[in-house]
Amino acid sequence: TRLSYPTMHADIPDLDIIRVGETYYMVSTTMNMCPGAPIMKSTDLGHWEIVNYVYETFADDDVTNLENGRDMYAHGSWAASLKYDEATNLYYVAFNSNDHGFFIYTTDDIENGTWTKHACRNGFHDPALFFENGNLYVISAAGGNCSIQQLSLDSEKGVVNTVGSSKRLFSASGDWALWEGAH
Repeated sequence: TRLSYPTMHADIPDLDIIRVGETYYMVSTTMNMCPGAPIMKSTDLGHWEIVNYVYETFADDDVTNLENGRDMYAHGSWAASLKYDEATNLYYVAFNSNDHGFFIYTTDDIENGTWTKHACRNGFHDPALFFENGNLYVISAAGGNCSIQQLSLDSEKGVVNTVGSSKRLFSASGDWALWEGAH
């Protein structure tokens, strides 16, 4: 028997997929589009539908608003990390944006919920979020260096805070000096 999977007529780079119960969720890069960071849903990893977007827009500036000769290309979300924290029942999407910094959005309803934005000016290129012992961490990599940083979210101020200093996990040089893509 030959299997046939439908084609999704979309550009879905830098995807990240999680499974919660029997449902798979996926997020993708939207380097120049608003709304951005589409959330897709599947029960078989073959048939996907877009069920939500993480943001309508994440900045009110000339780049995002396409004003004063500026454009959005390369200034949107890059390589989003999608996670679910069973301890808090929250979904997390984190991404870096050129010129806009680092963002973590949270929601308790990935399909229909509103996302809460947390931001900072730090850069965490191609982030990978994870949780351990109730703490939030990000692994990021760029320019041959891969580092880990503990984070905390200030929901009242909408801020991502760093906790302590980052630790370099490893470095690369030569042909590997442009290593990236932590998740």
